[in-house]
Amino acid sequence: MYIVLFSTSVVMAVLLWTFSLRPNLRNSYKQLLKWYSVLFIACSLFTGIITAQTQKTTLQNLWNEPSNVKHVSANQKETVEQPGNAPLIDEYHLKQEVHIEVPTVKQYPELPRGCEVTSLSMLLNHYGFDVDKMTLAKKVKKSEQVYQNIDGQIHYGDPNEGFVGNMYNLNEPGFGVYHEPIASLARQFATDRVHDFSGGSFYEILEHLDNGQPVWIITNTLYKHLPSELFESWITPNGSQKITMKEHSVLVTGYDSEYMYFNDPLTGQQKKAPRNDFKEAWVQMGKQAIAIN
Repeated sequence: MYIVLFSTSVVMAVLLWTFSLRPNLRNSYKQLLKWYSVLFIACSLFTGIITAQTQKTTLQNLWNEPSNVKHVSANQKETVEQPGNAPLIDEYHLKQEVHIEVPTVKQYPELPRGCEVTSLSMLLNHYGFDVDKMTLAKKVKKSEQVYQNIDGQIHYGDPNEGFVGNMYNLNEPGFGVYHEPIASLARQFATDRVHDFSGGSFYEILEHLDNGQPVWIITNTLYKHLPSELFESWITPNGSQKITMKEHSVLVTGYDSEYMYFNDPLTGQQKKAPRNDFKEAWVQMGKQAIAIN
């Protein structure tokens, strides 16, 4: 609405001022038209300020973390986020739009469960590290736990400790891996440049993107909050954990006022998802994020 008012005020000011310059017009009318044009200019300035303030408020609300959000943490145990954890955001710090060009890599056909290492390969390649997804798949730490279904209860590995199951073959049991083994693997190449800020704020992802740094994350294949029925309980060596087979990893490469942009290893293409849905999925999957500084 404010943009329409701004545009209308500018157009009216220009028309009135132009009309006041006609030579056959009485001086009194000329002065009156000029005064009206000044009034419309003032209106346009006012609506412009309001429009800018509205955009800033929208951006601030977008990037702030919600309080009291129920989610699954990095160790997949339900927690409640305490109010006041969101950082104070200087909305002037973030660009309105960011797009980082990163070549895409597809996990298929070699790594049907290798989204995490494939996304990591894109991140490392972006910084000039000559390593491919197959090398990373071989090097990533693996869980030694064997899949068991005992009286309907699944007993399996902990993805916080290593890749769980078979990464190469969907006909055998398997799952994936979380941020800690991936960060450890990344440090074999980028050493102390690796920044694992899992558990932090969504705003930190945007800060890295704003600085031209893509971000590896854990999300889900729907890129939105998942219903509870898509999670199941596993018994791992470190206790019970909530697991969803919709777990996925992508490399985030940009944002704008409506969408988050990312390289999807599942398709080998760049995709976008509504920003709030994308954020909720990331929070639900434990706020797992890694960047290279």
